[in-house]
Amino acid sequence: TINKCMSALKAFFNFLINIEEIEMKNPLNYFVIKPLPEASIEIITPEEFKAILIAIETGVQYITLSTGEKKYMYYPWLKNAFKLFLFTGARREEVFELKWGNILTHEYNGEKISFFYIDNLKVNRNNRIAKTRKKTIPITKDFRMFLEELGLNNNPNPNDYVLQLDSSITLKTYMDRASKSFSHYAKCANITKEVSLKHLRKTYITMLNQALEGDTGILTSQSQQVISNHAIVTGK
Repeated sequence: TINKCMSALKAFFNFLINIEEIEMKNPLNYFVIKPLPEASIEIITPEEFKAILIAIETGVQYITLSTGEKKYMYYPWLKNAFKLFLFTGARREEVFELKWGNILTHEYNGEKISFFYIDNLKVNRNNRIAKTRKKTIPITKDFRMFLEELGLNNNPNPNDYVLQLDSSITLKTYMDRASKSFSHYAKCANITKEVSLKHLRKTYITMLNQALEGDTGILTSQSQQVISNHAIVTGK
């Protein structure tokens, strides 16, 4: 945002003045912080998500570029990928890099509880610290049934990815395809509000917040204030 950019520039000028001892005044001392519009948070309803899955099979499978070139939006792994995004609330890179070996199971009060235990890639990159931060993704009953469809009960190799994809295609390509295809099929499903792949994460966090009645940050590695401001839709 402009406020963050101006704050960074102000800090840079302070560095020049205080550390480099350049004789000047900070031109941004009197910058007035701009008021931000109230954030509009959207989530995907169950009906909308089902419509998107149906559109993958029934909608237009390509778009035509201005050059006349056809760019295909359909890929056979889309449904499974979108379901993984919804069940995990993970970011794109985290979803495509999920491995069967990331699943841990513990016994609690005589009941076995399973979850994905993965690196929190964004936090680790931002913090630039030696200690690796982790995130925990609960495997609910419905989520487990879906994982069984993908081969959970077939003793998969722990080093295999949950989404079995062509290793010759780069991770960035898969991430870009997932984002563009989701937006395309959301339009094919006649969803008029502005939604994108990231709204599956917001949907997951909203559902998680309802289930936990707050303290959602324990599992998302974010402050509750950030979650409330940017990821939770109340009353849905």
